[in-house]
Amino acid sequence: MRVLPNGTRIHPSYSSSMINNGLKEFAIDLFHSIDIPLIDIQTVQGVYSEPQTNSSKFEELPFDPEDSIFFCYKSKSGKQRRVILRNEGDGARILFGLFGPIFDVIDKGATLIIDEMNSSIHPNVLSQICEMFMDPNLNRRNGLLIFSSHDFFILNSNKFLRDQVWLMEMSDVLQSSLTPLSSFKIQEDGNFGSSYLAGEFGAIPITRRMKEAQNLADGRQSEDS
Repeated sequence: MRVLPNGTRIHPSYSSSMINNGLKEFAIDLFHSIDIPLIDIQTVQGVYSEPQTNSSKFEELPFDPEDSIFFCYKSKSGKQRRVILRNEGDGARILFGLFGPIFDVIDKGATLIIDEMNSSIHPNVLSQICEMFMDPNLNRRNGLLIFSSHDFFILNSNKFLRDQVWLMEMSDVLQSSLTPLSSFKIQEDGNFGSSYLAGEFGAIPITRRMKEAQNLADGRQSEDS
C-alpha cells in the first residue's frame, strides 16, 4: 500500500527509475492520453531511495531530481525542443510524479491512497487516471485507487457507481463521518454532481456573508468620506 497525504511532494526519481527500467513508452502513452504530445522522456541516471518504514517522505538526494528529467516535444513544423521538468507546469510535474506509484499498484495489484488528488490536475486527467484502474485489460491484478477530492466535476463523469463514492461531512461536534452515495435514493445514472451541489447529499460547506469584512469595508468608506 502507498499513501500520499495532501501536500506530499511526490519524488520524481521514483518515476524516473521506472523510465530507466523499460517503462518509458507506457509513460509517454499516459501523457498522450491527456493531450500532452511528448515524443521522448530523457533522464540523467540518479539514485532513488525508498521511503523509510512508516514514513511517507522520501530520503533527500544529493541533487534535485527535477534537474535530471527532460520532456521532449516536436511541433507540427518538425522543430524539436527539450524542457527540463522543473520548468513544466504543476500539472505535468505532478502527473509525472504519480506515474510511478500508479504503475506500481496496477502492476502489483496493490492499493494507492491519495489525499486531494485533484490538486493541480485537470478534471479530465483525473477522470483518465480513474479509467486506467477501471479497465480490466490494463488493471488485471485489481489494483485499487482511493482518493479524496473537492472536484465535483468527477461526479458527472458517468464512471462511478453509487457505492464507489463516499461523502465526508463534519458534525456539530467537529467529527467527520463517511456516508456512501448508495445510501441515498437516486437514479443509477452516474451523474451526481448537480445533485451534490444542490445539497441533496449534505457534505457541502454552507457559505455565509462575512460580517467582519463588511464592517471593515464600511469603516474604510467612512474614513474616505
